[in-house]
Amino acid sequence: MAFIRYIWRYVDVFYIYIDKLGLIIKMNKEMSTGIILICIGVILMALFGALGNYYIQKGRSKSAVENQKIILEKISDSKKEILKSSASIHKEPTLSINSKNGIEIKDTTSGPYFWLCLESLNAGSTNFELDCFILAEYKNGSTKLHPTELIPKNSEILTKAYRGLIPFDENIISLYLYINGTYSNLSQSANYKIDKLYNYRHEEGITYQRVGTDQEKVLGVIENLSKK
Repeated sequence: MAFIRYIWRYVDVFYIYIDKLGLIIKMNKEMSTGIILICIGVILMALFGALGNYYIQKGRSKSAVENQKIILEKISDSKKEILKSSASIHKEPTLSINSKNGIEIKDTTSGPYFWLCLESLNAGSTNFELDCFILAEYKNGSTKLHPTELIPKNSEILTKAYRGLIPFDENIISLYLYINGTYSNLSQSANYKIDKLYNYRHEEGITYQRVGTDQEKVLGVIENLSKK
């Protein structure tokens, strides 16, 4: 109401001003008031329009800065992943079999199998040149040799690789897996050698690595059986 009273004070002044100019068109007080209100309305529209545009531009600038920050963060994260991946390629991988679940019995569509989980520790590995032998020891004291291709040459192991070894036989009390050969890191910039003998004890469900005289003894058996 105070704003309207303030405007009304200028209605008479506007009317007198028009009369002094000697305008042909005479306006009464109501017409003068209407014109003043229209003018004020136009000015207010322009004022609020400019104010609104200011906040819109300010919001756009703020949004652009936030989006740029998000983009920079994403680029930074991508660089970290690339560096992490690059570092992984150049680490030295180690082929190994876990003692708890390296070799276990698993049901497959072809029946139960002795199942292997071969791990590539620290980094991925490839370019496999491996000679592998599986020696099964039975309850009656007999043994049987199973030469096998553990993993194709051009395969890649990023962390773990799974495969069946031989069909499960309840008469097998012990299973030996001998791995000998070379492999490389994923970039194939370095080669590594492996010469390990693993022993899975069925009753214990644990896989051991055999070394020293135990390894020499089993390797002697494998060598003799491979000649037959």
